[in-house]
Amino acid sequence: MTAPLTAACLEKPVEPRVWLLQSDRAGDNNQVLALGELLGLPAARKRVIYRSPVLLPKIVAARSSNLLVAGVDRRRSTPLAPPWPDLVISAGREMEPVARWIRRQAGGRTRLVHMGRPWAPLEAFDLVISTPQYALPERDNVLVISLPLHRVTRERLAAEAAAWAPRFRRLPGPRTAVLLGGNSGSFVFNPRKGTELGRLVNDRAQTEGGSLLVTDSARTAPETFEAFAAELTVPNYVYRWQEGAVANPYFAFLGVADRLVTTGESVSMLAEASVTGKPLYIYDLDEPLPA
Repeated sequence: MTAPLTAACLEKPVEPRVWLLQSDRAGDNNQVLALGELLGLPAARKRVIYRSPVLLPKIVAARSSNLLVAGVDRRRSTPLAPPWPDLVISAGREMEPVARWIRRQAGGRTRLVHMGRPWAPLEAFDLVISTPQYALPERDNVLVISLPLHRVTRERLAAEAAAWAPRFRRLPGPRTAVLLGGNSGSFVFNPRKGTELGRLVNDRAQTEGGSLLVTDSARTAPETFEAFAAELTVPNYVYRWQEGAVANPYFAFLGVADRLVTTGESVSMLAEASVTGKPLYIYDLDEPLPA
């Protein structure tokens, strides 16, 4: 027997509530935002700021959710309060305990998706989306993809390039976009290397009669950027990274450049650059082992 048709049957299904955890790491944040955009669901960004750098060993920090959440600067962070989400997407060690704390407040109802390599046990998450360099073991809840998720699309690059084109009109071609990263593990980007890279890209542009489109990142040390910039004599457009800036030409640089130069420590930055299909040069930051 068919159930009677009621008004409740005609109500629009309730969309799941999604929270995107945002830290002070731009690369992690971009992966989280990229997955949020792919889902196509309304999602709330939740900025989480700690009162001081997390100094505990990684494994201890990731497993000790109560201890780490207690270090969150609640005045500077986005409030984490009911109604609790159905899904939380996180990336980075500092966001792991926050995600698990949210699930505990929700009575275990919240699903957790973590990007990258978690330091907590894999079973702490409903899904882990990782990349090959982390060599995670095979599990039903582990999905390994070839490169990190990102927000770069051909359509976005074309739109940004058109919007910024008037600012670059006087820059002669070929135009080289230079994307500067920073220290990461054994990869060190110090002033000496900044000077070397600045000299290399400037000499190439000078020989060709071209110009440079330069941006640093959240991880670029000011003294390293200054060392790099001191070598520039060719026509250039320089953007200094600012947290939360609305007018950021990063996508425009990718769209209008004839070639790209990046530092080699960030897989995310390399993945974004590869979308363009343009010649890509990588400046190796790896420090050789002592003899």
